[in-house]
Amino acid sequence: MSAKNPKPAPAQKHTDLSEEPEETQTWSMLDVTLERIREKILLQRLFLTAQLPNGLGDRTELAAHYEKLSLQLSKRFPWDNVTGLLLLYPSCLIHVIESSKDVFVTILEDLIELQQTSDCVSIEASKIVFMAHSPHSRQFQQYKILHADVGPARGTKELVKEPTETLVLQVLSSVNTIAKQLEQAKRTEGGSALKDLGMSPDVLISLTTRADLQTPQEYLKLYNSPLHFSMDFGAFIAVNIGHFKFD
Repeated sequence: MSAKNPKPAPAQKHTDLSEEPEETQTWSMLDVTLERIREKILLQRLFLTAQLPNGLGDRTELAAHYEKLSLQLSKRFPWDNVTGLLLLYPSCLIHVIESSKDVFVTILEDLIELQQTSDCVSIEASKIVFMAHSPHSRQFQQYKILHADVGPARGTKELVKEPTETLVLQVLSSVNTIAKQLEQAKRTEGGSALKDLGMSPDVLISLTTRADLQTPQEYLKLYNSPLHFSMDFGAFIAVNIGHFKFD
């Protein structure tokens, strides 16, 4: 009488860890820390303009100053990615920064220091044109410094009659157009050629004289005294800019 053959053991099912449900995957403390850091960083966009000294024929050193400042910011705030545009005219500039409020404060403090110096990278009258809180996306994918030698001229008398909010909207619209041109040039030409800036330096200079826009000093004073703030700044823009959409 022969012995019965034993039943073969059931094959063990191979488990692929990559197929585990997402909720069962574990996070390291580093993952948790990075996620918390990202949650604390609120993207904001700052527009500011300033006049340059009449004797500042060469803007190379001013551009170098901001390139150095950008590098310092990337090291000091490694999680606060800085994108934007610095457009230098012979007589003025427009600066757009996309980052956190900590970065804004550092840039404004640096601007005030430049205003108080008398060397070749000094800056004269400056104003905060607009500040966007928590925009849904960035206008710029990197930080660019460009030089503009010409721009569409506007009559001084004509600009005096223009409301501040009208000039602000012109600047915001022009910056939006420049951002799109830079992105298109990057895709098609691999460069940063701009066909039409569409922004008059006369408009930027006029904005630096408007009393209803804040100076960097006024903004920082309110920032350091949060319990004593004014709702006047930006109120007219909030009313008039609701219909204006940026990509």
